Amino acid sequence: MRSCEFCGAEQLENAVFCGNCGRTVGSSPEFPTAGDLPIVKKGTKGSAETIKAFYWEYGPQNMSSWQNNRQSSPNNARQSLHDEEDEEENRRRAALLELVGFAGEMQPPAGTVPMVQGMPQFGGVPAVQGMNGIPGMPGTSFANNAAPGSYPAAFHSSPTIQAPLFGNRPMPPSPTRSGPARNPKPQKPPAQPSGCAPVWLIVLFAIILILSGIISIGLTVLSPSLSTLSGKTDVTIGNTLQLHGNSFLPGSSVVLTLDNSVPLFYTEEAAPLHVLHGVYSVLGLSSNAFPAAKMSAASNIVSVGLDGSFTVTIAIDVSWQAGQHTIRAEEKLTPRNAVITINVEAAGQTPTPTPSVTASPSATVTVSPSASTTASATATTVDLGCVTPTSVALGPVSKGNSQAVSSQVSLCTIGTGTVNWTATWDKNTATWLQLDQSSGQIQAPAQQQIRVSAVATNLKAGSYTATITFSNTQSSTTETVNVTFTVQSGCITASQKTLSFTGVAGISDSPQQTLTVANCGLVGIWSTAITTSNTVNWLSTTPTGGSLNNNATQSVTVTASNLKTQLNAGTYSGSITFSIGTNQVVVAVTLTVQAGPQIIVVVPNPPSFNANAQCAFSQSINAWTCIASISNSSQTQSLNWQASSTGVANIAFKPASGTLAPSGGTRVVIIVPTNDCQTATTLTFTGPANSQNITWTCTLIS
Repeated sequence: MRSCEFCGAEQLENAVFCGNCGRTVGSSPEFPTAGDLPIVKKGTKGSAETIKAFYWEYGPQNMSSWQNNRQSSPNNARQSLHDEEDEEENRRRAALLELVGFAGEMQPPAGTVPMVQGMPQFGGVPAVQGMNGIPGMPGTSFANNAAPGSYPAAFHSSPTIQAPLFGNRPMPPSPTRSGPARNPKPQKPPAQPSGCAPVWLIVLFAIILILSGIISIGLTVLSPSLSTLSGKTDVTIGNTLQLHGNSFLPGSSVVLTLDNSVPLFYTEEAAPLHVLHGVYSVLGLSSNAFPAAKMSAASNIVSVGLDGSFTVTIAIDVSWQAGQHTIRAEEKLTPRNAVITINVEAAGQTPTPTPSVTASPSATVTVSPSASTTASATATTVDLGCVTPTSVALGPVSKGNSQAVSSQVSLCTIGTGTVNWTATWDKNTATWLQLDQSSGQIQAPAQQQIRVSAVATNLKAGSYTATITFSNTQSSTTETVNVTFTVQSGCITASQKTLSFTGVAGISDSPQQTLTVANCGLVGIWSTAITTSNTVNWLSTTPTGGSLNNNATQSVTVTASNLKTQLNAGTYSGSITFSIGTNQVVVAVTLTVQAGPQIIVVVPNPPSFNANAQCAFSQSINAWTCIASISNSSQTQSLNWQASSTGVANIAFKPASGTLAPSGGTRVVIIVPTNDCQTATTLTFTGPANSQNITWTCTLIS
């Protein structure tokens, strides 16, 4: 191993070129030294051709011939060492350039060409230890022909390569160089090609640097701020406020809040595209596709422009209370925020004058109000502000409808204080109009709800209008509401015009019946009215009324009860009147009450007991025993009966009650305790339709 005399890198013994710096590391009998190379002038095509011819003419196998020619040339012998040193660098560069060009013409694809240590390193060619042979070049097998640490004969100590075939024939050799070597003028090293990035890449990096600078300044140096475009922070209810933000993070989103809690919505936002005009100009783009127009919004989130600013328009409506309010703008991604305080004034409110402060030598402060302002001017104006809605439509309802229809209006005030108000309208022509209150007080700036109603009891079909005027008793301010009331002709129908019921006196009621009523008008409230011939309320309906829309129907259940009212056998009549407004339909009802089964006393006949003659006295029980017989008069219905007595106490009946089959009867044992025979006694048998009494008497035996 030896070291390069130029850079000090270790080289193989037979290496001609330094693998690190590329210079010739020493003379070799098999390769020409730097001084033996032909002179090549920079930029001369002929010089390069001379070098190529030189290499083709003297290959490794003809190296001895080349040595003889060199020694026999008197011109080369007379060349001074000084000239050789001056031209060494130029010759080396020319040789390397020729070798590079030569290799580029004959080399196989880069992926299969290795690089041998000790040869100059060419860009784009990989270096592989122990390469295999290059296709088409003999004697290049490292694995088979060379010992470790040495080179094969074809490459031993020389970069000269045996001429390859070009189109199956070798390149013809060039004539050898003859004659004395000319001393060339000192040549400058060949200029290295300078790199040049595309213009768009430079512009892109410039934009990125600018944006990075803006963001860095916005985050570290500048604090966001809020201001108004007019420079004033006083605004009147009903006007708008143009809010402008500065020094926010470019391209970020900012959230607006009112008084630190309420989301603040804006009506318009200036498009944040004006700052892009300069960028479009640099990039050669047109900014016509991005006009700086107004963009409507319904949000409290504002988009910040690339210059870190935004402008929005905020409407100050009647929902704002007079006084000071704070508006906060806070970035969504960072805690950075800005706050501005504004003063909201009611319409017609005189702004409070700014006092002037004068400092005297005695440190006494004198406050002087403006000459045009008096002490009373500082009072806040309080008045009616609005009424919403300004028009109300009631109905439609059916003609003659007695049920009120209503709506609400809101009366608002401005300022701070008490507003006394009254409501008036033409009550002679608008008798149908009603208010739940026609006067009151409102503590400004609050609001009050007022109910407006209308009733069509005495109105014909048609449209009615009225105007309600709300007035402030302390000023001439008024607010009006226009009311429209629509009345339509009523129309109602019933599925049946007559109903018939049949019941049994004291026994059963007739089953319920159902009919359907329908509204053949647009809108209506229906009701029922019932009458009976005997003024007894045996007739009823469920439900008794309600609301019916256009073509709507309602099912109604009708009941006729003779048991509830204890009607006797007979025929009863009544009527049901269904109404929508003044339109009516009448349903006639008939109730027939049949006689129930009668109790008949068969024994005794006549119905009277003389205990001494008709009853037996028992000493063992010390009582009279009598036997009675009763029967059912109906041949189709059963009869429920029960027995009772008055007079002598503790009279017993066996049985005391029961059911008689149609046309059936039963015997009843009656036990009357011993008594003084002075008490009038009655035995009673009661059925659903009638009662039968039997008298009982006795005579004392002395």
